[in-house]
Amino acid sequence: MPKVSTTMNTRLSHFLFLFISHSRNIFAPHHYHIVQAPKMHAAIVNAWGSPPTYTTVPDLPAPSQSQIRLRVLAAGIHRLVLSRASGKHYTSTTLPHNPGVDGVGEDPTTGQRYYFASLQFGSFSEFVNIERHFVAKLPDNADPVTAAAFMNPIMSSWMAISARAAPQKPGFTVAILGATSASGRVAVDVVRSKGAGRVIGIARNEAALAEMPLDERIVLKPETDWSKLGEVDVVLDYLYGDAAAGMLKALPKSEREVQYIHIGSVSRDETMMLPGAILRGKRVALRGAGPGSWTMEEYAKELGGMVEIAAKLERKGVTVEAFKDVESAWGKARVGGDRIVFVSDDIAKSA
Repeated sequence: MPKVSTTMNTRLSHFLFLFISHSRNIFAPHHYHIVQAPKMHAAIVNAWGSPPTYTTVPDLPAPSQSQIRLRVLAAGIHRLVLSRASGKHYTSTTLPHNPGVDGVGEDPTTGQRYYFASLQFGSFSEFVNIERHFVAKLPDNADPVTAAAFMNPIMSSWMAISARAAPQKPGFTVAILGATSASGRVAVDVVRSKGAGRVIGIARNEAALAEMPLDERIVLKPETDWSKLGEVDVVLDYLYGDAAAGMLKALPKSEREVQYIHIGSVSRDETMMLPGAILRGKRVALRGAGPGSWTMEEYAKELGGMVEIAAKLERKGVTVEAFKDVESAWGKARVGGDRIVFVSDDIAKSA
């Protein structure tokens, strides 16, 4: 057998040492780096009628030139949000569903806060990309929680007056059916800002009506006394059903055309038995106000004015919950209870 020289043996050992060392570096686990797509948190409804689940979802694409990316600070559970999440609202789309229709967000690059509308894509996410014409700057002194809680109720009456009612002269008279609801309460501020001179509140809760800044109060009963109603220019109807039919019957005949605008059904009564003779015998224009009856372009034009109203409101009847607790806190939202607003962790700590 040929002998291997000491020099060759040394070189072979050195080669094997380098090979083994290099192999260890190549195959060492810490040299494998699996790139994962960035993710963010969001609340997702996976079954109609079930509470949302707080989970991770893929991050958003970069905003387009017409969009702005906002970090969501606060978003409210409005009746519209609950209805859409149940799958029963006419604007409900498909599952999985991101609830929320609006909120308050912050531009991460500037710190500027905005109110934003996001009916199509939802608002219960860590970040949102929003078309710039659907955002409005929030005044520096505005409370993001209050704005998130009440911008949707403000919208209901503001858009009814701005987009669905005929133009009114200063000092016009408004009757609010369902005045003690959250939307009915802020409607008083809205119609005053629009020039109303006489505001009539109509509801079942006599004590709550007494606390409101109204010119007249009518308490709904099995036999309602409508004697204080008088001539009316605009009716904002949050109840519908029997209460709405009773009011239409009670409207006096007049040369003034009444703008009767149906906005919601707090009473959960979606049908109304109305004799045709009432429509033939009185100057009444029946309309609805909600997404679809006005366009999103009309809505975008009105955002600034609505934000001004929201900035002046006090935070009353609002419960703050962290976004991460959305599943357990979802059930707290109920008709007549506090408005529930979900907030980011930093807002939750200061709320």
